[in-house]
Amino acid sequence: AQSASTAETATTASASTAGGIAGNAAAAGASDTAGTASFTAARATPPPPPTPPPTPPPPAPPRAPAPPIDTVHGRTEKAKLLQATQSDVGGERALHVLEELSGLARSPHLTPEDKDHAARNLNDRAGALVKSLSTLDSPSTLYDLAKLLSWADAHMNEVLAPSQTALVSGLTVFCQRLLQSIRVESRPGHIEHPLQEYLHLAAETHAPDRCPPLMGGAEGTSQTAYQSTIDNAQRSIDGFYRVSAAMGALKAAAKGRGNDRHRDMLAQARRAGVPAEDLKPFEQALTDREAAVADLKARLAEVVQPVHASDRPLTQHQLEMLQQMVDEADRKRLYDDDHVAMDEGRLAMREGQRRLNEEYERSQRGDL
Repeated sequence: AQSASTAETATTASASTAGGIAGNAAAAGASDTAGTASFTAARATPPPPPTPPPTPPPPAPPRAPAPPIDTVHGRTEKAKLLQATQSDVGGERALHVLEELSGLARSPHLTPEDKDHAARNLNDRAGALVKSLSTLDSPSTLYDLAKLLSWADAHMNEVLAPSQTALVSGLTVFCQRLLQSIRVESRPGHIEHPLQEYLHLAAETHAPDRCPPLMGGAEGTSQTAYQSTIDNAQRSIDGFYRVSAAMGALKAAAKGRGNDRHRDMLAQARRAGVPAEDLKPFEQALTDREAAVADLKARLAEVVQPVHASDRPLTQHQLEMLQQMVDEADRKRLYDDDHVAMDEGRLAMREGQRRLNEEYERSQRGDL
């Protein structure tokens, strides 16, 4: 019975094992069949279509052609013309505006109408400016009128020709006022800085050559007389600076040391043409200084005299008086006026001190 049970158990296990193997084989077969079917299906499916490229942006609209160069310059100079014609006639930029209008009146980039407008405005401004400066009588307006006339000389052409009459009139006024100003500033005792400026203007504008023909032959306005007036003014300026330099040196000497320097600078001032009235205070100061030096020398000589009078020792009082006078002469700088007298006082002081010391030593030895 036991053997039969064992055999049955073995048979059952064997059947179970065989069933498991068969099941596994069936599953594997089914898997292979599914894989084959999937591969076949994949080969039968067509690939996806390629991605189309991005659409390019639409082309930019064509750029407008650049305007011609002449058109650009024309617009720029048209704007300059408008600005120049609307500016004030006078002011610091008056000559600059005239300069700009002169160039615009000849510009190849403006229309004939615009160039005519610039030329008319230029002549109107030049005439108005000359008239304005001719009616104002002051050094500053005389300088401005000279600048305007010099500019007109340098830029005279067919554009500025209509202003010729106004410019000649302005030059005539300039010549008259310049000559009058030079004469006024050249008066003795009236030499000041403006005279140098007036002479500079006369040289810049060639007044001695240009002015006489415009002044109608009035007295003192011939070319020789005009040049003589300018030469006299230049001599006045030279004399003024010479006198100023001499007076400066004299003032310094009057405050400095030594009467010799004061005396020399006083003589130089006389030669330079300094008026006698201006020299009187310095002459009096020199007289006072010389008197003080003479008094100091006399008092010093008085206390030095006992030293030279004998070989005897000075008394204590004499030596003290000599010391005081030497100190005073040194303090008042007698050496700058008479170094011989100063040296003599110092040597006398040493000699007096030596004699007094020797007398003291002899008294200590009992030789007296």
